[in-house]
Amino acid sequence: MRKILQFLAIEGAFLYEKFDCRIVDSEYVASFGGTGSVTLTNDIIVLKFWLDRDRLFMDVRAASSQSKNAWFSLDIIKQLLTGEVTDKARMDDENVEFLQERFGKIQDCFTEQKLAITESACKKLESQRSKRLFG
Repeated sequence: MRKILQFLAIEGAFLYEKFDCRIVDSEYVASFGGTGSVTLTNDIIVLKFWLDRDRLFMDVRAASSQSKNAWFSLDIIKQLLTGEVTDKARMDDENVEFLQERFGKIQDCFTEQKLAITESACKKLESQRSKRLFG
């Protein structure tokens, strides 16, 4: 949990300073060395930062989505915006920079006007990723 909060305080500060995101949920589980998640939202987008074996990840969904399970990982969002095929969703330096530089564009994809197209495209990219990784 500390790792998520440190990320949000430093690299992720732009989320609340520029895009009015606020923390709306958090969860911590002490087992297996401790894991957790922090959820932020604004009027357009919901972001969930979570840890898996001490590695930080982020998933995204629209605040207005009818499906509360329509979460998309950063690698899918990156492919949607850049066309770059990647299976790397971990919040490493490259993905942090991508998030900082393109958050406005990411958020724009999840506006009500673009949501249906975005969700459809992301689901298609997820299907392609599954076939690529698992056959």
